[in-house]
This record gives sequence, structure tokens and C-alpha cells, in this order.
Amino acid sequence: MTSTAAVKQDLIISAYKPNGNLEENFRLKAGTEDGAWEFGGYLAWLAWLFLHLLYIAGFNPSSGNAFEGCDIIRINEDDSWETVVGPRSISGYGSGFNHFTNSYLWWMEEHDGWLYASTFDQGTLLSSLLANLEGVFAFLQKPQDKSTIETVSRLLNMFFDVEDYYRLTHAGGDIFKSPDGVKWYPVTMDGMGNPRNYGWRTMKSCPDGYLYVGSTNTTTGTEIWRGKAPEPDKNAARLLQQLN
Repeated sequence: MTSTAAVKQDLIISAYKPNGNLEENFRLKAGTEDGAWEFGGYLAWLAWLFLHLLYIAGFNPSSGNAFEGCDIIRINEDDSWETVVGPRSISGYGSGFNHFTNSYLWWMEEHDGWLYASTFDQGTLLSSLLANLEGVFAFLQKPQDKSTIETVSRLLNMFFDVEDYYRLTHAGGDIFKSPDGVKWYPVTMDGMGNPRNYGWRTMKSCPDGYLYVGSTNTTTGTEIWRGKAPEPDKNAARLLQQLN
């Protein structure tokens, strides 16, 4: 890196392989107090194996900004790696699938030949803060600024309500899918039409042919959705995988 700006532009992710002793130590210490303390110290981030390549997702805290889009890399069988989503990615998507409020990926799942990726979208939180600017500023600012804060907040709220902010901030958890890890297509970009579904916490491909997804929603409650890939999508996934 040649400048301080490079820290914000370059993706820095570390990935390690366990040595041969890890599994043996886990087996020997499983169920013991020592094992609980030893293995409780390991931190695992989201990783998924798809078409013999390892996909790893994380968030990008380099700018110190809480609203920073997530990145995805993939590791090849020879341990070389590529940026899938993020700076100079092979997909063309920037961090957060081009939306900075997609703070991190919550889940990845393979279903009918497609890799699905779901996000935690802070746009929902940001919208709530914008709709209550007066309270936020009153908490953060000095007493002598109160009249200005109230005026700005009142003017904004004359034209916008929380639903407007949901639209402006692109609120609601996203789901994208890919047949090959390079080409990604949106499934939903607004919490399945409910921006209060601020993230898709888990997904599961089931034997009945459906992909089940569950939302995180602390306002109106968790939602569970299911869907099937249409036959043309299945065929397209197989064809694109063969071409690659």
C-alpha cells in the first residue's frame, strides 16, 4: 500500500487452514471443561463450499463506518483466491452488492444448482434513525443546539416518514443467487416486500424441493418463506456451470 487511502480501497482478509492436530484435540477434549474454553475461543465467519471452491463472506470495517458493505472471496483448490463481491470483483459487484447498507452476509445455501446468499441490511435501522432525528440529535448534541435540531427534524419529517426512508435507504434484507459464483442475480432486494425484514438469518434446501428462508424482524415478527427454482433456471445453472 502506498497511501492511507489504499486501506479503504483494498480488501484484506485472512484465512487459515487447521493443522493436523485440531481434529484430534477436539476429539480428545470434547465434553470437557478444557475443551469448552479452548474451542470457545475460535471465531468462525460464514463459509460455504460450492462447485469445489470455498466461499468466505465477511464485513469491511476498514473505514470505521458502521454502514459498510460486505465482501465475498472464494478460495481455489490451489489456495489462490479471488474477490467475488467487493473491490475489483470478478462479478462486477462492489461491496454489499453495490449497497453499503448490506453490512454482512448472514447465510449461504446451495439449492437446485444455485448458490444463494442472504444479507443483513442496516437500511432498516438507518430509516428508523432518520425518522426520529430529533430524538437522536437530542441524545447526541449539546443543549444549546436544541432549537436548530428541532427545526431540521421538523422540516424533514414534514416531507418524509419512515416508509419514505425505507425506500430511500433500500431497506430490507437482500437475497442473491448465482449458478457459478461469478454471475449473481437478485431474488429480493427489499425483504420480500417488507423492509422490516432487515435480514435473512437462515436458509435451508429441503427434500421437498423448496428453499426455506427465515427473516429477522423485531418489529412485526419473523417471517418464513419458501420457493422453488423454475425448471428453466435449473437448466440455465447446469449450462453455465458446464461453460465454466
